[in-house]
Amino acid sequence: MLISPPFLPPRGDLTEEQWLNVAMACGGPGAGAYPVSANFDWHGGVHLTAPLNGTTPEPVRAIADGTVVFVREPTKTNDSQHPLCYGGGYTSDGTIIIRHETEIGINNHGQTTSVQFYSIYHHLYSIRTTARQNQPIWRKDELGQAGYIYGQANLIHFEIRCDEENLRKLIGRISGSLPVDRDGRLDAVFGEIYFYLPIDTPIYSQRPLLNSAVAQKPAPAGTPLPATPIALQPLTRTTDPMVIGMRYAGGIGESGRRGDVHVTSYTPQGIVVGSPIIESGAEYKIHESCATISKSYKTATQPAPSAIMEILRFGRIIGPDTLLPADLPHWREIPYTNGKGWVNLNAANVRKFSDADFPQWKKWRLITDNVNNDAHCDSQTLKSLIDLDGDGEINPIEGLAALREDHIAHQMHKTICKIPCEWNAENQNKRWKWLIETSARNTSPMEKADYDKFIEHVTALSIAHRDLFSKEWAFNPKAFIEVFRKCNW
Repeated sequence: MLISPPFLPPRGDLTEEQWLNVAMACGGPGAGAYPVSANFDWHGGVHLTAPLNGTTPEPVRAIADGTVVFVREPTKTNDSQHPLCYGGGYTSDGTIIIRHETEIGINNHGQTTSVQFYSIYHHLYSIRTTARQNQPIWRKDELGQAGYIYGQANLIHFEIRCDEENLRKLIGRISGSLPVDRDGRLDAVFGEIYFYLPIDTPIYSQRPLLNSAVAQKPAPAGTPLPATPIALQPLTRTTDPMVIGMRYAGGIGESGRRGDVHVTSYTPQGIVVGSPIIESGAEYKIHESCATISKSYKTATQPAPSAIMEILRFGRIIGPDTLLPADLPHWREIPYTNGKGWVNLNAANVRKFSDADFPQWKKWRLITDNVNNDAHCDSQTLKSLIDLDGDGEINPIEGLAALREDHIAHQMHKTICKIPCEWNAENQNKRWKWLIETSARNTSPMEKADYDKFIEHVTALSIAHRDLFSKEWAFNPKAFIEVFRKCNW
């Protein structure tokens, strides 16, 4: 998948993270954050501020190749009684929806992993004539200019959705956490590579022989031939499962650091353990390392350098090569609580994954327990992340305070939520009727006249594209783009 943010400000010397923060300046709690508002109402996208290029706001652009499936030209009005003039000012209703069909990998049978998802660009002030319904659009093509949200200029609502079939293709599952009793998916492998180490994994103080899955060191110099290697004793053993992350810089980063390998240890809950290790220039030396490992075996049993390459780069064989010998070790120095040591990452009981598996130790979480299907979030899973006092209820003050906490905001960032689309005109009364009903979650119901004006407003912003409404899974758009920019398939 080739994907970009919906705004493309100048890159300059910014890192990828810094540039994306400029390109996708998301509103905070109560200002268009994902996946809930400060009142704990569902919000399936984010509000983005168009970055400036000099004094000119950047245009909105297509995030990936696709087909424009819906276009609505913006309604311009100065009538203060118009439904679009509500909540303190005018809200633009210009809208474009793009259906994207792309690939993120290939399986062992040569079949590509094809995925489909939708991107929604709402509150556009103007739309380019090149964005035409039922016509193709290309990544980075201009769509239009950001508009107004409640009187504030240069804003859009941006959203990414898919159906359940494509959720499974995109992340490898449709519920629960990533299983760790088996290796992760092979039909898509990208980004950071992870190794799940079980309890009692031995860690050694020195690098064992390259060609021995059993930790050994060479016999002392001068030992009569045939010299027998000496078994190494573990420095320590893991007392809890541990996840080792291996990330190649891939040419990105500071000058002089673009060939490094970063090795980080995590708990299964995602807490960093020890101090990450940086192997300077290791990616540039990977061919040399493959040749060295291959030549450490006897000539008749030397493994193919291409197979070793996959072990060192992806942690396992992902292509057509067969790994011979099957127990070829992958000795890598890792950090742990009390220091660092060597571990065989290709041991039989070590499980391998990548960012394509959306693992829980990177805070990815599927939210599937929203049952009321109205606009108010009733997911106990999501509430548990924000319920600071543990009473099972979220009042606006508590909710806003929690959502502003960095660690909670990070967890919200990585949620993938099964929620109805907010843009279906036929569902607006069902979504919002609770606002005029007295209940434990709504002790001050809205007056009927005010409610009617609100429903007119949200109906005016609704979208007449039924196909979108069956796409019940919403991603945080920034998190989606962050992770799939690592794919590069």
